[in-house]
Amino acid sequence: MDAADFFRSVYEDNRDRPRRLRRRPAIDLALYAVNAALVPLERRLVRRRRGARWPIAFIVGPPRAGTTLLYQLLARYLEVGYPSNFTARFWRAPVAAALLERRLRRRPVPLESDYGRTRGAASPHELGWFWRHRLDLGTRDALTPAELARADAGELRDELVALADVFGGPFVWKNVNATAYHARWLHELLPDARFIRIRREPLAVALSILRARRHHYGDPGRWWSIRPRDVDAWRSRPWAEQIAHQIADVEGALTAQSAELPAPAVACLGYEELVADPRGWIRTLAGFLGAAVRDAAALEALELAPRPAPEADPRERDALERALAAQRGDGR
Repeated sequence: MDAADFFRSVYEDNRDRPRRLRRRPAIDLALYAVNAALVPLERRLVRRRRGARWPIAFIVGPPRAGTTLLYQLLARYLEVGYPSNFTARFWRAPVAAALLERRLRRRPVPLESDYGRTRGAASPHELGWFWRHRLDLGTRDALTPAELARADAGELRDELVALADVFGGPFVWKNVNATAYHARWLHELLPDARFIRIRREPLAVALSILRARRHHYGDPGRWWSIRPRDVDAWRSRPWAEQIAHQIADVEGALTAQSAELPAPAVACLGYEELVADPRGWIRTLAGFLGAAVRDAAALEALELAPRPAPEADPRERDALERALAAQRGDGR
């Protein structure tokens, strides 16, 4: 993706955002220039780290299903590598950034976020710009095989392997926009790849997406987060139908792809189960990833409070329930 297409896609929704959430062109252009200058160094570093093979795991699920909380828990309590908020500033040179960050003292990862945005330099980041550039994500997140074929798969694979090698162990990444529709392709690229799928009660997901739309755009009819292949056909539909379709499309894609992956490559859990037993699930996922627990005493003290579904006008809740039922086809 060239610079013009990149900024066109990044800034596609900028005018629709409230001023406090708008991107700043001067800062982003400066970051882009720094990253472009680091590309030759990044390629040299990647070439030196092609030999090691550590498990690389992707957290997948629909937006607002608990993917960020799971990401933070794994980063905080397990000996795993992950891209951080510091790394995110160097999205075209993440290996170089990771080598520098490894020398810095990491602080504990706070278990708080703002619609997927975490706080603190050491907290895990989605590195959306990395995936946008690598996969040429424009107006949709569900790419066809022909579109995926245009990506430099070998370069992407080498960079992911190099990142895991920097940390010398399993590497965990969460970016549902880039990975939810492409798990099978990523497994072909990385035969040892693993996928952690988290699910949440659909109405809670739908209500949270509705709140995110209002937070980011002040408009429940403005699309937010993962864009299915047919997103343009749904933009003019009622907002409740859009949200229900978004959830159903992502879940359907993940179910279909999971069925085609070897069983040892996929772990599934529910958000409600994770909150009820975080210690048990973190230990289970430690075994799944082949990762050590970072601080057993801290993990033993971990407790999570259940987070209820967001409050909503009864009419909005009813609209979402009807839309979700229509997607299920049960007529309720």
